[in-house]
Amino acid sequence: MKKTVLYCLILMTIFACKSKEKSESAEFFKRANYHFKKNELDKALSFFNEAIEKTPDFSDAYNNRGVLYLRLDQLKEAQADFEKALQIDPDFTQARFNLAKLYSEIGKTEESNALFSEIAKDYKDSSDYHNFYGQNFVRMNKTTEALESLNKSIQLNPKNVEALTNIGYVYFLQNDLKISKEYLNKALAIKPGFGFALNNLAVISEKENDLKKAIDLGKKALLSDPTSIIYLNNLTLFSFIDNDLKAGNEYLQQALKIDDKNPYTRRNEAISSFLSGDYQKSKIILTEIEDKNPEVDYVYFYLGLVSQKLNEKDQACKFFSTGQKLKDGKSADYLKGC
Repeated sequence: MKKTVLYCLILMTIFACKSKEKSESAEFFKRANYHFKKNELDKALSFFNEAIEKTPDFSDAYNNRGVLYLRLDQLKEAQADFEKALQIDPDFTQARFNLAKLYSEIGKTEESNALFSEIAKDYKDSSDYHNFYGQNFVRMNKTTEALESLNKSIQLNPKNVEALTNIGYVYFLQNDLKISKEYLNKALAIKPGFGFALNNLAVISEKENDLKKAIDLGKKALLSDPTSIIYLNNLTLFSFIDNDLKAGNEYLQQALKIDDKNPYTRRNEAISSFLSGDYQKSKIILTEIEDKNPEVDYVYFYLGLVSQKLNEKDQACKFFSTGQKLKDGKSADYLKGC
């Protein structure tokens, strides 16, 4: 799912005093927006560049070019353009909203929170604003504030599928799977093919040991965005847990082409090596992930399994013990044998 669709795009601009350059800039800006709406991104980028070249303080053009850069997945360029738009016009609320969302997505959650707070009055009646604000609170692990914002989003728009899905995700984090599923199913009743909701339900189904349903839902999520590394990694994991090494490796190869350094993709590489009998390689990868990204699920469970295969029984039990505390995979079941 492209993240740019809900970013604020300025469609029209008026120069108070039209010089020749500003008149030409306005025309380039208009043409850029036209091609952007038609998804002709190369043409749109060229016209935005022309508009900015003619009028270097054209804040609207910087904002819209930033949205275009997001469509191209060029996050650094988008960030620079939103920041430039605000430097030119500190009262540019749409650019501040766009930058707040982008900061949240790239992990600058404190900076994002500050920007969201600054524009609260301007967006108090916006369901999307409260959804994204709540989403940032989720990333900050502030679930109480997250639910407050997300529920406000639903009050303003009961059919906001993203907000419904985000609320479902918060309840999933709180391990309240029943309420989580209720919200996710509400989202799907409104938008049956919504990938994020399908993916979250797939994860819940795996937690409930219904692998067939998890894989089915995962495939439906992937149809909504075939390049989503999140959906691919989950399908890879589900397939491996289901002992379908062939299907798992096929999904794994697709994920590796997108991002071979993603820690979840690397985890799946380790599981593939484990299932193929290369325990030393699997342990090397899993140890690296434990060191750099211990939050990745199933790491301690498979470290325990690999240690068992390498006859490191005491070490295996330590990994299963850590996994049990973190609710990692099926560590608790294997810890019983220690």
